[in-house]
Amino acid sequence: MISEDIPITQWKKHFMELLNGKEERILVQDSKTGIVGREREAEIRDEEVGKQEGRLKRGKAPGRDGLVNEGWIFGTDGMIEILSELMNDVWTGKGFPREWRVGQICPIHKKGSKKK
Repeated sequence: MISEDIPITQWKKHFMELLNGKEERILVQDSKTGIVGREREAEIRDEEVGKQEGRLKRGKAPGRDGLVNEGWIFGTDGMIEILSELMNDVWTGKGFPREWRVGQICPIHKKGSKKK
């Protein structure tokens, strides 16, 4: 049964217990820009994004945006630069695309009782 009526607090509690997680955020204010964001360890470089892009597997199902991995694998260097810039904006606390706020979780039964 799928329900969109589960409150976010219940999801958070479930996954924190499931993954033995803890929530910890360190926020700092950039002295130049005044923007408050996560403490910055290092900028995400184009080379790092390119390396991870090279590890993508072909033939995987697309996400909500309809993009398949082959689009990134055979894309241009310009795409990697744009993606690096976007990731750095997210990392520094400048925000992220609205579409990233939506997700879908589908539990897949593996073994044991389906009632658990």
